[in-house]
Amino acid sequence: MVDRILTDVGSEPGRLPLVEFALTEIWQRREGRRLSNQAYDEIEGVSGALARRAEAEFTHLSPEEQTGTQRLFSRLVRVARPEEAGEDTRQRAELSEADTLEKRVANRLADARLLVTGSEAGTGTISVEVAHEVLIRNWERLQGWLNEDREFLLWRQRLSGLLTGWKQAQESDEALLRGPLFIEAQKWFDQRSHDLSNQERKFISASREERERLAQEERERQQRQLADAEERRQEQVTAAKSLRRLAWVLAAVALAAVGGAIFGFWQTRIANQLSVKAEEQTRIAEKQLEQASWASFNQADLQIKRGEWQEGLAHLARAVQFNPENRIAGERFFQELILNSWRLGTPLAAFHHDDTVYSAVFSPDGSKVLTASGDNTAKLCDAVTAYSLAAFLRGGERTASNENRDSASRSILHQIELLSEYVSEREITEDGSLISSSRTLQLRNQLMK
Repeated sequence: MVDRILTDVGSEPGRLPLVEFALTEIWQRREGRRLSNQAYDEIEGVSGALARRAEAEFTHLSPEEQTGTQRLFSRLVRVARPEEAGEDTRQRAELSEADTLEKRVANRLADARLLVTGSEAGTGTISVEVAHEVLIRNWERLQGWLNEDREFLLWRQRLSGLLTGWKQAQESDEALLRGPLFIEAQKWFDQRSHDLSNQERKFISASREERERLAQEERERQQRQLADAEERRQEQVTAAKSLRRLAWVLAAVALAAVGGAIFGFWQTRIANQLSVKAEEQTRIAEKQLEQASWASFNQADLQIKRGEWQEGLAHLARAVQFNPENRIAGERFFQELILNSWRLGTPLAAFHHDDTVYSAVFSPDGSKVLTASGDNTAKLCDAVTAYSLAAFLRGGERTASNENRDSASRSILHQIELLSEYVSEREITEDGSLISSSRTLQLRNQLMK
């Protein structure tokens, strides 16, 4: 029996408490004054005795202390990753990282010889660890905790490495969490903040503050870029108008200069050159705004794919501001609002249809929205207030069949081109009434067929 016990406990630190647990259990099963191998088999060896002792100590703890015990042991065990073939193993933890409740539990379980405490050489830091790994493998309650929280514990182990790197970098902003790492950390912070140490919470909070700071700087940069582009555009438009006026003046003088044909010829040529130059400057300004619009659109697409929907929506809005004729950006902005309006937290203006909306386009200046629906209607609304300016009904009965619905959808979508020309031919007065020309009446008759 002695050889069996010594073989089972091995040479790891904390082996004497294991021997004590085993001998106590065997003594309680003694036959007279005789200790038997049968009794040793009944207690399932050293590991079984240790597990029984741990369960007995746990049942004597208060509910609050039992909760603290689970949190403490989650830091004292390194769980194996799925790709690893090994088992869960023990690991040391600094007692200073534990809260008051966990420290009280650690001292009590150390007195019961289930945990081992010690002072780290050189630093004097008090550490704590599981007395023997057989406790991890054989205490069913502990195994249940580990399996239940394995996903969280694996993430916290990864976070520990990143936290160490941040400390070694003297808490540099460059070592903070970014992208998917931050998103995952924020999720666990929201769900399990009470299971994180003060240092882990500090690390995640600093990462969130840095993310918000960078986002604010990006918004300010975009605003400055928009203001600069608008200022340049206004300057170039003003210069173009001045040059055009000068060109007309020079042309009038040239025509009025009787007998000065040669002089007038050269003056007209100069005026034309100035006009071409003004138009070229206007085209450059429009090209710059178009490039800025596509840059914002590409940035929006990237941020939406990353899951940063609100930032992406803001970039789509800037893309439309830079170039109101960027229909792709405008339609994408409208689609994101329709599909993800629940993310905003505040209701949008309602563009009401009685069936699915299959298409929506903005007017070139972004002030109106034209929608087409499976309810056989197309509606023109104010883009801000959703006030209905005009509505058009396609004739024929409505039906729930897929074939007829698709046919109706194609018919409504075909009306978009006619409606776009129809809207461009009409003017809206201040009270919302419409002024129609003979061309609009002709288009209206085509739409109502």
